[in-house]
Amino acid sequence: MLNDRLADDTVNVQDPFCPMQGCIRRKTVLKHGRKPTVTSWQRYWIQIWASSLAYFSPKSFKGNQRSDFKSEPCKMISLVGCQILLGDSTLHPDLFQIIDSVRDNVYKFRAGSQSAAEKWCRYLQRAASSDQTPLPTNLMSFE
Repeated sequence: MLNDRLADDTVNVQDPFCPMQGCIRRKTVLKHGRKPTVTSWQRYWIQIWASSLAYFSPKSFKGNQRSDFKSEPCKMISLVGCQILLGDSTLHPDLFQIIDSVRDNVYKFRAGSQSAAEKWCRYLQRAASSDQTPLPTNLMSFE
């Protein structure tokens, strides 16, 4: 099952700059305080960079390895001040949410397993409560 593979591919790198990364599914619940007219689960590779979350778009409809996603982030959000909540649904034990009260955004995430969701929540909560300044969105890559 794809969700099981998503959990297996979550990587914990021993780099304080990027303590967690992996393939995740995300669904927008609220955007700028409003429910989107159409919403679906989108697949991303995400990385925690200091106190920000970087999203990488998929290259194709298949794959959940890092190489299956673009090398440049398509978006980046600051986690400072965000609430990170673990889902309490028995139907979807791998669910967690990021609530951004400042920008009125709420996102649901599916991590593939309950243990992966718990791990993501721990690392995201650390990043959200860190004293680090969020990274600028205009970073250059030297690849």
